[in-house]
Order: sequence, then C-alpha cells, then structure tokens
Amino acid sequence: MTEPATQKKILVIDDDPDIRSLINVLFEEEGHDVEEASNGLEGAKIVGEFMPDLIILDVNMPIANGFKVCKILKANQVVRPRTDDVTGAETVTG
Repeated sequence: MTEPATQKKILVIDDDPDIRSLINVLFEEEGHDVEEASNGLEGAKIVGEFMPDLIILDVNMPIANGFKVCKILKANQVVRPRTDDVTGAETVTG
C-alpha cells in the first residue's frame, strides 16, 4: 500500500453494490477514508456530515439521480462547482 501525501475523504454514491465495493477497495488501499451511499438522497445526507474531498457520483440511479443530487448539494451550498482542468467540464467540489 502506498501512503498518500494527504489522506482524502471520498464519498461513493452508486446504486450498484459491486461498483461501490470496487471503488472503496481501490481508494482504501491507497490510505483514503471512503464512505458509501446506495442512492442519491442517502448520499446527499452523508455529504453534510462527512464533508468529502471527492464525490464519485453515479448519474443513473433510482430515488434521486446524479443530476438531482448535484442540484440538492448546490442549493444547500454544501459544495461549490469547480471546472475540471483537463476536460473543462463543470464538476462539484466540497
């Protein structure tokens, strides 16, 4: 296991348990603190408590899809949009 310069808090929001598990294992092996949510509403609630450095968010989920989660987080000012330096796409950061 490689120790990262700084441990990051990562939230994985995905309705597929296999995807969540895979992402969790990969980041935990690198020394990061990972939390999981199985749907968008659960993930939005966890964000305020966990305050992640990174959110990995599935777009296609039941209950609340990824776009709805982004709107909820922006409306509650829990996160702020950031433009990705590589793609130029707007992303959301905590």
